[in-house]
Amino acid sequence: MNRPTPRILCLASAAFLISPLAMAQTDAASPPGTAMTPPAAAAPAGRGGKLSHADRSFMKEAAQAGSAEVASAQLAEGKSGDAKVQAFAKQMIGDHAEAGDALKSLAASKGLDLPAGPSVTRQAKDKVLAAHDGAAFDRSYAKTAVDDHEDAVELFRNSSTQAKDADVRAFAQKTLPTLEHHADGA
Repeated sequence: MNRPTPRILCLASAAFLISPLAMAQTDAASPPGTAMTPPAAAAPAGRGGKLSHADRSFMKEAAQAGSAEVASAQLAEGKSGDAKVQAFAKQMIGDHAEAGDALKSLAASKGLDLPAGPSVTRQAKDKVLAAHDGAAFDRSYAKTAVDDHEDAVELFRNSSTQAKDADVRAFAQKTLPTLEHHADGA
């Protein structure tokens, strides 16, 4: 009977022991939701098929922006003493939560994982905002709301005409008028 040489046994053992490490590195280096997933399973082949990089970026930025609006509006509801600021904040929470739910549904249908909350930069800005009280808070919140909505309008305006995926473009087109109304009212 032929016996395997010690060299062959050593190489086979090394390959066996290293393969899980190589797979773990592949998992860690891959973006969330794509590790060890065959290309056909990475995104469901629905009406939109695979999303372009620009469409994915838009959806992720929109999710973070919407989460940021809700977070700062919730802060305003609790900290502002001005009835108009509180009413505006309440409207922001409702409108952005509704748009966020529509965006989550769209993302799920496209196989895209969205960020769960505002960006780290925006969270830091909200901490600064939270440090204000009274009229200073109201002014800071109003400025934040204006700046955020100007950015959001630009983001949605671009995607409403340039998104490659028809469903993503339709979402941007449907949401844009509400954001424009918010920008005018902020």
